[in-house]
Amino acid sequence: MQNAIAYNAWLSEAHITLSDPFTGTQIVEKPELPYASQLALDDSGIFAFVEIPKLHVYLPVYHTTSAEVLQRGAGHMEGTALPVGGAGNRPVISAHSGMNRAQMFSDLSDLETGDLFLIHVLDETLTYQVCDMAVILPEDTQALAPEKDRDLVSLVTCTPYGINTHRLVVTGERTYETASGQETEDKVSSTWRHAYLNALLLGFGIAGGAGVMIRILSRHRQKVREQ
Repeated sequence: MQNAIAYNAWLSEAHITLSDPFTGTQIVEKPELPYASQLALDDSGIFAFVEIPKLHVYLPVYHTTSAEVLQRGAGHMEGTALPVGGAGNRPVISAHSGMNRAQMFSDLSDLETGDLFLIHVLDETLTYQVCDMAVILPEDTQALAPEKDRDLVSLVTCTPYGINTHRLVVTGERTYETASGQETEDKVSSTWRHAYLNALLLGFGIAGGAGVMIRILSRHRQKVREQ
């Protein structure tokens, strides 16, 4: 966590020019604080989870917003602060909309001012309250710039559905409220670990389940032949 805080402090002085998370590739490096190693628990690439209770969304967050990453979950936009909280920071987390096989950020437009979303990172849960929703052009990345003395996170997806000429930006400001019907931050701080394991094991589970079905069908066919 301390390295991530140091990375954010360095980034705030670096005056990075951002690019659109869905079309640009921009890895910002500080040799002694490599971006890809920040908050990383292992080589899976997952370093946090974003939870949106109102939309029943719980997505893994990976380093970068590469095409490969955005097929698996949400991506952290390079050149923006890491999501560890702190005034003057504005991490940007992006995910696709309209994917047939996954919800991702498809319902992001259903959020309203005052709704909550959470970032689970390491052993902490950070809660943000939606304070602004805007539709911008892909090149209007200045709209994603951090603001002094405000602890912000922006969630970004493509819009309109199926056309994707613009970007929907939902920005939340840090709050210490808890989502209605949700557990307190102390209780949910470890839930990301379960989701992390689920994300890693999902592929294995699908493959394993298919294997079991094949074995069951094979045994059934053998019994039919014996009869």
